[in-house]
Amino acid sequence: MNSAVYRIITWLLLPAWLAHTVWRSLRDGKTAFLLQRIGIYKNPQRHRIWVHAASVGEVNTVIPLLVKLRDLHPHSSFLLTTTTPTGKQVAETGAKKAGISNLVHAYLPIDYSFPVSRFLKQMKPSCALVVETEIWPCLYAHCEKQSVPLAIINGRLSEKTRRITTGLAAKTIAPALTSALASADLILARSEADANGFTQLLEFAEAHNHLNAKPDIYCAGNLKHLQLTQASSVTNATDIATQFQGRTTCLLASTHDNEEDQLVREWLKLQRRELLIVVPRHPERGGKIETGIRNLGAQCCRRTVEKTPPDTTQIYIADTLGELAQFYGSAAVTFVGGSLVAVGGHNILEAAQAGCAIVVGPQMYNFEEELRLLQQANAIMQAETAHDVVAKLAQLLDDDKERMAQAQRAKVLLQSRSEVAEAEILDNYLQRLRTFLAA
Repeated sequence: MNSAVYRIITWLLLPAWLAHTVWRSLRDGKTAFLLQRIGIYKNPQRHRIWVHAASVGEVNTVIPLLVKLRDLHPHSSFLLTTTTPTGKQVAETGAKKAGISNLVHAYLPIDYSFPVSRFLKQMKPSCALVVETEIWPCLYAHCEKQSVPLAIINGRLSEKTRRITTGLAAKTIAPALTSALASADLILARSEADANGFTQLLEFAEAHNHLNAKPDIYCAGNLKHLQLTQASSVTNATDIATQFQGRTTCLLASTHDNEEDQLVREWLKLQRRELLIVVPRHPERGGKIETGIRNLGAQCCRRTVEKTPPDTTQIYIADTLGELAQFYGSAAVTFVGGSLVAVGGHNILEAAQAGCAIVVGPQMYNFEEELRLLQQANAIMQAETAHDVVAKLAQLLDDDKERMAQAQRAKVLLQSRSEVAEAEILDNYLQRLRTFLAA
């Protein structure tokens, strides 16, 4: 798929993109979400360092690095873009807690020439840091055209992405994506496997004449390990626990559409006495989740309506933002969502650091390294189906010794690694970015 074909496809998709943008704006993004996604920004300012973190997970990943960059560049302004309203909330809250006062937020424009060009001309960034692997061909092309150096940081490649150079994808998706990737100036991968994967994608681009110059590629380490040193909010878990009046809690964290239904159905079959807490990845889904659970005949309530659930509550929906760490700290066991559906999982290290015994589903392709790390220490359980997930949660709830042992193995593992993670990983990133940011 060359650039012309990519433009044709994106123009065909434009009505759907605009409809989704309008719907999201009306639901929770407000007018700013709609205007900024189409490239209209009120009172734009020049920002020296632009960081793009798509949503909640990427924002949490990059905040510790931003703290260090702020210390190195105290007089520079920072622009942090996201593509979701929840990402915006976490970005503003995280920046405030970290004391990053010289940072503003904006929504990334959709990947069309007009909004992207307006965004770059109005914000005038000196450089761009893209967290993980958000590859937008139009955006990358305009960065190159307007001489905005671009670096991919904490770069990762899922197994699905690595396979785009084979089969039908090699003739459709691969040329446009690898060509865009080739326009980056620097790639800091989170593992050797990811670095090798990026190298292979660029070799494909070179072989198919989609490569003008190769970006520098280095394995710099996984920035998600730095979050372990920022987990002070877990100490406030007692405040959450007291609201449950001594009841043992089982947590379903960062769940997505269809996961809650599958898991709650299985949970109700067991007639457990523990309080099941659901923390959806997107809190605005709270009302829909409540309706679905009530249709199953369960007693439930939402945190935005009742902070302290009545004694008769079976399912408690925590449809708030920014409290997941406290729920992790108060839970006996937890399932980390996005792993029963094709999302690829969410950050299991946060749950491990909080002292949770953890169960995940089969879809963990976005966190293969983290999963392997905990599996090697016998510090996590993986299940194939919702039935098996709930069975393992119940098994851990009934076996205090094993539950506490699993949680302790995870904490010991992460504590030993975190002692070296901050120094080594930050040093790697800052060393590689120092020249890039000075350019």
